[in-house]
Amino acid sequence: MLRVMTWNIRTGGRDRTGPDRRDLVVGVITAQRPDVLALQELRGFDRGGLLDDVAGRVGMRPHLARSCFGQPVAVLVRPPLRVLAAGRVRRPFHHAAAWVRVDTGHGPLTVFSTHLNPYSGGRRRMEADWLAAPCDVPAVRWRCSAAT
Repeated sequence: MLRVMTWNIRTGGRDRTGPDRRDLVVGVITAQRPDVLALQELRGFDRGGLLDDVAGRVGMRPHLARSCFGQPVAVLVRPPLRVLAAGRVRRPFHHAAAWVRVDTGHGPLTVFSTHLNPYSGGRRRMEADWLAAPCDVPAVRWRCSAAT
């Protein structure tokens, strides 16, 4: 069975005036042992090798998407799961959006990690539409068009 986990670690696992929570984050991930992990709010993880360090500590390979406005996000994959493709959604997300397509043995699975805009419902909807646009899911499209 494939184990998938998502987690907003809040401000890179470190508060401006509070304690560093990164070791606790690593402990939870290690205990849960996900095969695929979507992480959000990775402030500071895009420099200094921090993401590679955390990924190594939990035995996973990272795929990061940087953000122009907010914070980076990432998808981490545990070997021996095979990554077929990976990248970032190239749209102006408030934070960012990363994606990874893995071979599950039952077909490919695409996993997104994103943190939608926290300030605007309309903007969140637009970002969700950007994520859904490349998906080829005829049954969902049929239900949506049939309901209108």
